[in-house]
Amino acid sequence: MQKETPGFGGYPLLHTLNLFFTREVGPNSTTQTGFQPAWQSRVLLNPYFEPGIEIYGAIDDLSHAGKFNDQRYNVGPMFAGTVAFSGFGKLRYELGYLFGLTTASARGAVRWKLEYEIAF
Repeated sequence: MQKETPGFGGYPLLHTLNLFFTREVGPNSTTQTGFQPAWQSRVLLNPYFEPGIEIYGAIDDLSHAGKFNDQRYNVGPMFAGTVAFSGFGKLRYELGYLFGLTTASARGAVRWKLEYEIAF
């Protein structure tokens, strides 16, 4: 889900929520259903630089989620942007650093995404 709202200093905010449910299939699979929420909010300053914040979570088995501290949650700052090459597509990037919120989470992690998009 994605929603644009009024934001800081006249710049709009873009909020994105992804909810992933996971389940193994096959002869050696388990009966666990996992859940991985992801939230990102960013300020749409200009196409080249959009600062924001993101939160990621992971619950391995919803039926036995355990205590909050047993689940993995990370939060941190990020920035994203898009560079358009007229007639030759777009280059999109995201870069962020995530801090662990629980003892089950990694203490820190770098998250990056680089994407080249071309219409044909």
